[in-house]
This record gives sequence, structure tokens and C-alpha cells, in this order.
Amino acid sequence: MGHFNNRSIVYLHGYGSSSKGEKPSLLRELFPQNRLLIPDLPLDPLACMNLCEDTLKTASNDTIIVGASLGGFYAYYLAAKYKKDCLLINPVYQPALEAKKLLEAETNLEKKKIILNAANMYLSYRSNLNSLSHPKNCFVALGKKDTIIDPEVSSLHFADAYVKMYEDDHYMLKSFAGIMKEFEDYLEERF
Repeated sequence: MGHFNNRSIVYLHGYGSSSKGEKPSLLRELFPQNRLLIPDLPLDPLACMNLCEDTLKTASNDTIIVGASLGGFYAYYLAAKYKKDCLLINPVYQPALEAKKLLEAETNLEKKKIILNAANMYLSYRSNLNSLSHPKNCFVALGKKDTIIDPEVSSLHFADAYVKMYEDDHYMLKSFAGIMKEFEDYLEERF
């Protein structure tokens, strides 16, 4: 791989994951020369967005944002707001609805409060997206075998992006290295 011309890469993980997950480990293997910024995202959306924005402030101007699942929603929002190139891997496109599903399954009262607050914050972020321009260079990788996010419906939410389907599940571990290579090629074609 060409290492994205040594650009910084911010990776935003999904719900229930961390900076020590499999995709962050793969990123470290694939891009040892790049500056990788992989924060552990809190469940609270406001704290999460503040951390993401603080992370972007420490990055270079030509930073790439990569987000998976719920991190894909944050990546898309931040790429639109700060005019960054982004890769979204099975991104959540309606996080308030996803939070509602979590709320129904959660039994811990404290977590229920956090998730309910999160759902309200997601509605606010989603409405703010309407006032932002779509990211200029947005690559969306969708797994055909994803049982968490419907890839066909998801593709409709990212009509202004380059969308590609992969024979993979929600986690995209089997396809991850190939997706990163294709994203790099996609960006090189635009410069």
C-alpha cells in the first residue's frame, strides 16, 4: 500500500469496541508509517463528539477519517463538518433508531439512561447534518452479509458517496485490508 501519502488517519470504532479491537490492530499493521489516532470512544454522544473533535485538532490538515458502524456515523458527521476525506464501514445512518434497539435490550438502569440521552443527542446531530455539505471524498464499504445494518437501505442514505458492496459481514475483518487499499486508490484518483 502507498500509505495514503503519509497522511494521518483517525479511526473511530463502533459501539462496544475499542482502540484495541481487531480493525485498529490491522490498521497498525497495514500503516506503520502513518500517524494513527484511535481514541476510545465513550458511549455518551456529546463526550464522544468532543473527544473526536479534540483528536482532529491534534491531527494534520490532510487527515483521513475512518469510521466503522456507529463510528461511521461520527466519521461522516466530522468529515462533513471539517471537510475531510472519509471511509465509512457499515456505517450507522440513523443512530437514534439503533439506540432505541439497544434501549429495548438493555436491563441495566444506568445504561438505559445513557442510551436514552444518546438517542436524543443523535437526533440533534442528525438534524445538524442537513445544514452541512456532504464530504467531498466519501467511500462507503457495505457488507452484503451484514445482519446489523441493512446494506441496501444504507446505500440509499449515502447517495452522494462512492458505495461498494463486499461479500462480508458487519465487522468486515475478511475484507478490511482490501477495503483500505481500494479507499487509497479511490483517493489517489481524485488528486
